[in-house]
Amino acid sequence: MHRRLKSVAVLVLALTLLSQVLNGFAQHGTYTRPLSFSDYWAQVAERVAGFGGAFLGPEGRIHVYLADPDPTREAAVVQALVGVFGEEVFTETTGVITLLQGDFAIGDLAHMKGRLVYLLDSDGVLYIDLDESQNSLVIVVEDEVALQMVPLHLRVQGIPEGAATVEILPRPAGLELATGEELLQELVREWQREMQSARLQDLPGVGSVAYIWHDFVVPFRIELASPGFILLVARELRALGVPLSAVLLYERE
Repeated sequence: MHRRLKSVAVLVLALTLLSQVLNGFAQHGTYTRPLSFSDYWAQVAERVAGFGGAFLGPEGRIHVYLADPDPTREAAVVQALVGVFGEEVFTETTGVITLLQGDFAIGDLAHMKGRLVYLLDSDGVLYIDLDESQNSLVIVVEDEVALQMVPLHLRVQGIPEGAATVEILPRPAGLELATGEELLQELVREWQREMQSARLQDLPGVGSVAYIWHDFVVPFRIELASPGFILLVARELRALGVPLSAVLLYERE
């Protein structure tokens, strides 16, 4: 009960802070409602049966997971990507897509993540991310105890083999005895530093990058010129080690 009350208090504080940040942004223009990366993947899934995620590779090619990656579906997939992200989705790419075998539809992965969200109230579990570049969930834990515990929950919840991987987060020097909350807070600060150092705001199509954080709530805000730059931003965030589940996206109207 104490943990639940604490979670509610954290959520209320986070929403208050987010409201203050958005009010500040509103003074500089009008924005669309915030969407997560998963919201955009869901839009693609509505247009492409068996869609399991898409990512921009280092060579500039868009890779798309499908339950049935028949090459004859390429034109329909391109049409779906343009329908959701706009023509700009191919601005920073080679204009070529590659269809990959996907074992899990993006909607099924999102559903599995929802079934596992209770793990965030367990000691040792830091965050759960839907990794569109791997067609799977990633569950990040803080110690060996959680590393052994989470697979038991996956079996109990009926999560198929291969649908989720469990990773342990190496503890930074000086935080060997830190609590999970302290470790996550330091992780958020590290994500912040990485994004600032990489000058994410200078990427094509990115207007600004902002963040607020408290305890286990990690809402980053990225302003985009259009959804067409989402795959580019996702690739850069992945390279920095920032989970996409920690990001909200806005488009200036």
